[in-house]
Amino acid sequence: MAQGKKSKQKGKQTPQNRATAPAAAPVPPELQAIQDEIRRLVGEDPAGWATFAQALKAQHEAEPDVMFEFVVKSFGKEALPLLRGAALDEDDDFALGALKALPSLATRAAGDVLAEAYAAYPEGERGKAAWQGVQALQARGIKVTVPEPEGVRQQTPTYQLREIRESFPDGVGSSEVLMRLQDRYGVWYTCAVVWNDQAGVKDGFLTPFSRPHWEQMRRTQQEQGVDLITVPEDYARWHVVQARAINAVSGFPLEDHLESWDELFGPPSDGYVVPDPTAPIRELPVEEQARLADDIERLMSEGIFNTWAFEPADVRPFYERFRPLADQVYDTGPNEEPDAETYAAFKAVLSDAARAVTTPEMDARFRERLLDVARKLEWQGRTEDARVAAATALQIEQSGDPGGTTFYQELVANGFELLEEILQDGEDPEDLRYDPMERYSDTEEEE
Repeated sequence: MAQGKKSKQKGKQTPQNRATAPAAAPVPPELQAIQDEIRRLVGEDPAGWATFAQALKAQHEAEPDVMFEFVVKSFGKEALPLLRGAALDEDDDFALGALKALPSLATRAAGDVLAEAYAAYPEGERGKAAWQGVQALQARGIKVTVPEPEGVRQQTPTYQLREIRESFPDGVGSSEVLMRLQDRYGVWYTCAVVWNDQAGVKDGFLTPFSRPHWEQMRRTQQEQGVDLITVPEDYARWHVVQARAINAVSGFPLEDHLESWDELFGPPSDGYVVPDPTAPIRELPVEEQARLADDIERLMSEGIFNTWAFEPADVRPFYERFRPLADQVYDTGPNEEPDAETYAAFKAVLSDAARAVTTPEMDARFRERLLDVARKLEWQGRTEDARVAAATALQIEQSGDPGGTTFYQELVANGFELLEEILQDGEDPEDLRYDPMERYSDTEEEE
């Protein structure tokens, strides 16, 4: 039987972004002549960048956004005097081009210029552009602040979606989706939604999240048995829709957890149909379906199902029957078969406990979790394991007898293993019963 393990709590982590000023980027050959001319002009004229600024303003066909972006990529922090003068220029379009380019320098000096520009023009588009530039620098760890202009947060930033990952559902039916984004300045963000299949959405946020911190977070979660799988965008959108619907039934307060998600993603595309991994299994002979469903015992010993178990408090009434039989079954050598009568009694305890514990609501939840696992295993390239998970979900749908399924027997066995750990620690399993309606903030206060 699979061995159950206690789930490890995942602590909150705060992104730690360290910014460095960008060096001048290599210039394509076709633009080298332009760069050389700018460098000559700036170097030979005593007025330097001021002369270049006047020449740039005289070129009415030139777009300030494009030109300032080119200058920053070509000259890096050398161009700061030009950007400072342009950011304070009386020409709004000219100044906005400089304000939008300044955060790309990723320096405290650029932040000081943005703060100076904000102080000179705190209202309108220029005030908003300066504030947004400061926010971009703050996301890179540069400490500079300006007051927030009225109504600026009503504007949705422009992001590019780079990566979509979801976790497998854990032992209590909790999952997370993480959308990796980049803004126009190259700053990495993560839009996350965390939900439970009994409570609904429990948390959601959009936050700057550097690539090093992202990789560290992934390593930490993998060490805790949490694997993040790449999933289709519409699947992630669909999943959040399903989670939100649970809130309406459970009463768990949604609050503002989905504000960023709704602004950036929303529901799936019209006509999207979630894949049904049981469809090909239904076409197999009944014997093959049963064989695949029984193979769930193999998967239950792996990381995906590491925390899947019945509540230890729920299986406790059967513990006195289980323990002596388990000693004999588990102590059987690797090349030996347990006594047939003993093993039959052992399996009977697991079956009786499964029938006593399982409710129709739990039946439905476990089936949906298995379908989710089957889809993600398929996307992960683990086709045979996906078939096993799908066959198990189909068996739950068709069986009507929890005690007769290998899956539920394994959940009982894992529940007993967790129960033993709790009792050995001198704790009451009833006190440790999972409460899906508990808020994360409540847990943090206790810790």
